[in-house]
Amino acid sequence: ESAETLTGDQEGDWKEGWFVIGYEDLGGDPILVDLNAPELPVFTAAHGEGAWSPIMIASSFEGFVKALEEVARLSTGRQNPVQLQRNPVSDIERERVLNRIAEHNPNAELGFWESWFAV
Repeated sequence: ESAETLTGDQEGDWKEGWFVIGYEDLGGDPILVDLNAPELPVFTAAHGEGAWSPIMIASSFEGFVKALEEVARLSTGRQNPVQLQRNPVSDIERERVLNRIAEHNPNAELGFWESWFAV
């Protein structure tokens, strides 16, 4: 008995080299690394849409780690709602972090990272 493959080469298919490393908390969308590309770019893709249309959120796995480090640094002293209310993220801090993420991730979609700062 042969197993049915869940991957394909057509537009909208899940690609064989995509490896899920996590998921986005708000919508549960997968965060995946493309193992077919030498720089290991990181993507997210909306699930339940009938086709996969990945959006690059980091140009490389290294850039993804750098972006997470930037978010972690900004989160220090803001780990819960009370701390965040006492020490809100300023527009200047937000822009600085997004600029650093962009420096490490050319051509990546910053909307993913910007959404983390939405109130």
